[in-house]
Amino acid sequence: MVGTVRMARLGYIMAKWKCSICDEEHDEITMDIAYARPQHYFEIPEDERAQRARFNDETNADVCIIDGNLFLVRAVLPVPVEGGKEFRHGVWVLVDEPGFRKYATFEADGSNEPPLQGRLSSEVPGYPSTFLLPVEIQLGPPTQRPSVRLKPSKHLFSTEQREGITMTRVHELVQAALPEMFE
Repeated sequence: MVGTVRMARLGYIMAKWKCSICDEEHDEITMDIAYARPQHYFEIPEDERAQRARFNDETNADVCIIDGNLFLVRAVLPVPVEGGKEFRHGVWVLVDEPGFRKYATFEADGSNEPPLQGRLSSEVPGYPSTFLLPVEIQLGPPTQRPSVRLKPSKHLFSTEQREGITMTRVHELVQAALPEMFE
């Protein structure tokens, strides 16, 4: 995965496609965008963040606890893309304490476990506000971040996760999240 405004081109090779935004042909574009910190972190005054937010790793954290009572996990929210591809958002999800403890201590393959309930703690560029959208989190193999499904709603993000998007839409989302790539 990639981090907030810390993006790595993942070299996803595909057939050339013409973008309706820039009117240029492309043969690769990142298919993963991730956010290094949850939105709840940015709600804390900057001079208080170090004292109030705890991460398990400073550079590639998977869990965060804020003020001892907000529990967040990092997960992957996939969106199907035309042609059998997938665009992945690395997001943070707010969960209750029992769900957090289950995630933090679960060592087996959680693919068959009941999903955890949560709310998105990431503002994903290219959409109306995504903060606190309701989600389900499915644990998986212990070496992978869990998968997130937005609960069905009329929100554009939920609709696109259910119905899929075009490569042009992928370009729009990458441009919204990483405008410096397009300068």
